[in-house]
Amino acid sequence: MKQFDLNGTKLASIGTPGKAGSRLTPIQFGNVADVAFSADGTVFASDGDAGLNNRVVALARGTGALRYAIGSTGNRTGCV
Repeated sequence: MKQFDLNGTKLASIGTPGKAGSRLTPIQFGNVADVAFSADGTVFASDGDAGLNNRVVALARGTGALRYAIGSTGNRTGCV
């Protein structure tokens, strides 16, 4: 994922560019489908969309540090 300001200047990259993965440290994404923001600035990334991962990742405002991840691939409750 990449962050840009309103002028199109790149501010930050989160994840490993060009490399899909499921690691959380360092964070890697498989196929980000959507991004949302909470009132406190937490970034929620829906990482999956029939890709490598099936999870929602919460990242801290400003730093992009992992706050938590929910979900996984599988057949148990909470898995897709």
